Amino acid sequence: MMIDEVGIFVKRKDPAAADVACDLVRWLNARDVQVFLEPDSACCAPSTRQCVKGRIFNRSKLLIVLGGDGTMIAAVRALSGRQVPVMGVNMGHLGFLTEITLEEMYPAVEQALQGRLRVENRMTLQATHISKAKGRRRTRHVLNDVVINKSAIARMLDLDVSLDGGKLALIKADGMVAATPTGSTAYAMSAGGPIVHTGVRSILIAPICPHTLNLRPVVLSDTAQIRVDLITERADAYITFDGQEGWSVDPGDRIHIRRGRYEVPIIQSPSKSTFDIMRSKLHWGER
Repeated sequence: MMIDEVGIFVKRKDPAAADVACDLVRWLNARDVQVFLEPDSACCAPSTRQCVKGRIFNRSKLLIVLGGDGTMIAAVRALSGRQVPVMGVNMGHLGFLTEITLEEMYPAVEQALQGRLRVENRMTLQATHISKAKGRRRTRHVLNDVVINKSAIARMLDLDVSLDGGKLALIKADGMVAATPTGSTAYAMSAGGPIVHTGVRSILIAPICPHTLNLRPVVLSDTAQIRVDLITERADAYITFDGQEGWSVDPGDRIHIRRGRYEVPIIQSPSKSTFDIMRSKLHWGER
């Protein structure tokens, strides 16, 4: 089935991305495709019958993201679980999530409009923070990771981590990362965690600068129910979600982490495999 309604999510304050978006709007309009843009998008395209500013997340049947991985994550968060295929066009630096290059964009979009590109459903994580002192419960979904770490003061945290109701470990460290396979190439990799193929349904736990050398990252089943209690008596801790949102965590607070309720359909590069991208971005095999 031909896709005739497309949303374009542009990296903000990026003139190059805005220029690409304008050209893409004209290209799509020539194919009688209605385009939706963010109301505050920097794109110069006028509001016409085929280019509407707004309703991008409600009406789009395909979402094209022009930017880097941060822009991609922001777009996925804004979709809030809507099952819209997302195509990331890399205008950043690393591009683990934004797999499509500018040179590939138009042929890839042409194939995507015809429903011919491969889509991979990426798992998410659901994290619920229970504040004991404030009597508040907040839940967020992430594509990459949930990070608990120390804030401004350089004081080690004590995190009591349980798995499926049984004790997993007492993590004495600067913090910990709970990541999806997609997020294994983000903060978790910097913390010494393994790279997990995006097709492997799993949850990765990686301590950040642990105090003991025998504490290592672990890869758990995607059915794992993880509980983290901040037991440090005097703590200046923070929790962040995909690096896009966060708030403070107080002693006695509890965080529940599990697989998310929905997955994110991401369009794959037509010319590169997952490990082609790894070799290119991480310079595997180079001296």
